[in-house]
Amino acid sequence: MIGLDLADELAERGYEVAGPFTCAEALAWIRGNTPDLAVLDVALQLGSCVRLARELQGREVPILVFSSYLQQCALPEFGSIPWLSMPAPMDLLHSALVGLCAEHPGICLPASLAA
Repeated sequence: MIGLDLADELAERGYEVAGPFTCAEALAWIRGNTPDLAVLDVALQLGSCVRLARELQGREVPILVFSSYLQQCALPEFGSIPWLSMPAPMDLLHSALVGLCAEHPGICLPASLAA
């Protein structure tokens, strides 16, 4: 439910959203797609998303972890990934995504989102 609400809120703000996915669904989706950026929880409904994070990192896809888990308790694979703790207001999530895009110049947000 959190993923569905998050996807709806991001879409309302103008983001093109794929998902929410389980880890297996996301891995299947990225076989034919590469997102501009990814918002992940460290533990999805059907397991950890370490393999997904590794695949995205291998493709140099910027990742933001949005999770209720504490960053210091995360697996080492998530140590260098920007982290935002749930719950957080949508404005804070949007700011984190804008900051993530600023760190990766190849990713451009639509002008309506960058403001």
